[in-house]
Amino acid sequence: MQNKTIKGIHLYNLRNAMYLGFIQLILNSVNENNVVAPKLKRELDELTAGMSAMSPLFQIRRGSSFTKAVESADFRRDEAIKGINMQISSYMHHYTEEKRQAAKQLKRIMKNWGKKVAEKNYFEESGIIRAMVYQLTNNPTYIQAVATLNLSDWVAELQNANKEFNEIYGERISDIGKKTKERMKSKRVEVNKLYYNLREGLMAHAFINNFEEPYSKLIAIWNVIIQQVKQSTRKKGKDKEEGEEEESKT
Repeated sequence: MQNKTIKGIHLYNLRNAMYLGFIQLILNSVNENNVVAPKLKRELDELTAGMSAMSPLFQIRRGSSFTKAVESADFRRDEAIKGINMQISSYMHHYTEEKRQAAKQLKRIMKNWGKKVAEKNYFEESGIIRAMVYQLTNNPTYIQAVATLNLSDWVAELQNANKEFNEIYGERISDIGKKTKERMKSKRVEVNKLYYNLREGLMAHAFINNFEEPYSKLIAIWNVIIQQVKQSTRKKGKDKEEGEEEESKT
C-alpha cells in the first residue's frame, strides 16, 4: 500500500528535548536513503545548519547537580538496549524454529532504528528508543515475537529507563535563563520552516515518482516517527487536541 501523506504534528507542543530529537530523527531517516537524500540536498543542508545553530542554545550548564543522575539514567537505558540485543542474538541460534524466527523479527526492528543506539547523543537516543518501544508494543508481529522470547520485562525496562532519563534530564535543564529560552523559541520558528521545506520537497519528489519506492517507505517511516512522538506527548499531557492543525509557516 502506497503512503501518500505525511501526518501533521503540533511542533509547538513539543518540549525542546523532544523537538530536537524529533527533527534529528527526521534528518537521519532522509539522510540514510541513498536515493532520496541527493535530491533533497539543499533542504537537508539547510535544516542541518538550523539544527547546528539551535543545539548549542540547549546545552546544559556544566556542574549541574543533576549531572550524575543523568549519567546514571543514561547508563540504565544503554544497558537495557545492550541486554535486549544480546538476548535477540542468543535466540538467533536457538534450537527451535519458532524462537529463531521471532529473533529474526526483532533483529529487523533493532537494525531499522539504527546501529549502536547507545552511542547516539542524548536527543537521538531518546527519540530512537521511543520509536522502538512504540513498534514493540503496538505492532502485532513484534508483540508476538516479544512474547515468544519472553522479552516483555526487557521492553518494559527499556521504556521505564528512557522515561526516567527524560524526566531527570528535564529537571536538569530547568535552570536555563529566560534570554536563552527566548532565543531558543525564535530559532525554533526558523527551524520549523526548514522542516516544512524538507517535507514539501519530499512530497513533491514522491508525487513526481507516483509515490513508488523508496518514497512510499520513507513517508511511512516519517509517519511512524510522528506517531510515536505524538503518543509520548499525549502521555505527558502536552497535547490538548487530537487535530492535525499545524503552526503557521509564515
